[in-house]
Amino acid sequence: VSICERFGADVQTAPSRNSTKECPECGFLGENGPELTVACQGCGRVRDKDYGAARLLLSRFGEVLANRSANV
Repeated sequence: VSICERFGADVQTAPSRNSTKECPECGFLGENGPELTVACQGCGRVRDKDYGAARLLLSRFGEVLANRSANV
């Protein structure tokens, strides 16, 4: 962030709350345990917790950018 700010880049952030708990497929909010692979209780999909969080954050960031361009 500091490098971006130093060169004048616009820094945007996306909310990361519950990103490892929320299923990127159905939105079900489950418990966060120590295991790396989880099965969603909402849709039954098995996923890597970190990969799912990355997909969710990418989706949230897309929403942030869409809202930003709508307000410009």
